[in-house]
Amino acid sequence: MFTLRLILIAITTGCASVDQRSYGDIIFDNSFDSQNKFILQTCLTNSEDNLYLSNLSFLSLSENINSIGLEFNSKISMTIDYKSNLQDEKTTFRTDLESETNYISSNMAANQQQEIIEEMLLKFCNYLSNTRPND
Repeated sequence: MFTLRLILIAITTGCASVDQRSYGDIIFDNSFDSQNKFILQTCLTNSEDNLYLSNLSFLSLSENINSIGLEFNSKISMTIDYKSNLQDEKTTFRTDLESETNYISSNMAANQQQEIIEEMLLKFCNYLSNTRPND
């Protein structure tokens, strides 16, 4: 039984180390919550650069509340500062998204806002992927 467990551990350890690659480090300041970190680490996983991400902020503006008061249009702006080992200075990335239907209901509004934030973070990832030289 001991030998079987030892063999199982050896196989598991061997399989886990087969696909190790040298990934760059991503350093976040305290403006990122765990969900934002997870999204960015997932989409930047193939990056070989060392990235320092800071000053993540979101600004939400709303307008055009309808006569019933249940729906309104909103605009969310995101800014993020980043610096990589390939550049000397911090760069600020900014993107805006407009949501044509936003709900005042707290559950629906929170869910929709999180989807918009995720989409904006993915835009940032795409921006970084497109501005780097291809290997």
